[in-house]
Amino acid sequence: MTKNIEAFAEMTKEEKLIFDGKILRLYHDTVTLPDNNTAMREYCRHNGGVGVIPVTDNGDILCVEQYRYPHAKMTLEIPAGKLEAKDCDHRDSALRELREETGAVCDKLTYLGQLRQGVQGSFRASRRSSRLLQRVLPEQKQLIFV
Repeated sequence: MTKNIEAFAEMTKEEKLIFDGKILRLYHDTVTLPDNNTAMREYCRHNGGVGVIPVTDNGDILCVEQYRYPHAKMTLEIPAGKLEAKDCDHRDSALRELREETGAVCDKLTYLGQLRQGVQGSFRASRRSSRLLQRVLPEQKQLIFV
């Protein structure tokens, strides 16, 4: 069932940039709600990112362990990273992240679409472009197979 977005849409009344950092920008906006009341919205924006799901010839999926400062622990993730600029080539970025994080290369790349990440979508205005990498050829790095 698709909902009519106009019944939920909020109109920006005032947009205020409160932090302009190296990789993200924080905003504090005033919006008009569908019932004409006003509300405040705080969120961040950045250039977006790419994530790849590298699948080997035998069907294994390569993952990487990354230390994530906000969580203060290691996490198991698909190879992913930020876009250097809004208009950079997502395909090239996907291949770069695969090589940087796993040392692997691939010869087939399938675009899977854009994802908005769960709860983060409510406070982060970013998109991640995802690619399925098939026929991945691991090189001399320690890889995690799932």
